[in-house]
Amino acid sequence: MNDMSDIVFKTTEDQQNFEKAKKLLKRTLKLFHADGGIGIAQDQHQKILSYEFIINLNKVPVNFGTCLTTYELLEKSKLYHELVKDSITSKIDIYENCASKAQSNPSYRPLMIDLQIASEKVRQIHQIENNLMPSKLVH
Repeated sequence: MNDMSDIVFKTTEDQQNFEKAKKLLKRTLKLFHADGGIGIAQDQHQKILSYEFIINLNKVPVNFGTCLTTYELLEKSKLYHELVKDSITSKIDIYENCASKAQSNPSYRPLMIDLQIASEKVRQIHQIENNLMPSKLVH
């Protein structure tokens, strides 16, 4: 991602939503003992196209949860924070917790898709890492 000074938001509300989402995501990642942030896709004219959540896994970024607006970004950040906090407190698997919440609150349904995508990317990273490990023979 570019330096924050390179980002030109359409409105001050967009900038405020982005800043709130960024702070909330940082708190969420801290609960999860993870590192990451928000990625921004821009065109060649610096026009913002979309936002994504990023979690760094062994220095490999895992992107998921594409949002087209800062409002959507902020709302998803709030849902992720609530989901992670509740999952940690209740000691429930995050995906199972999300599926349970989605039954009564449709806002969680897109998060289920995001989590499936992130899970698949994590699985691929682990497969690549395992294939790079030298095989160990027992003599």
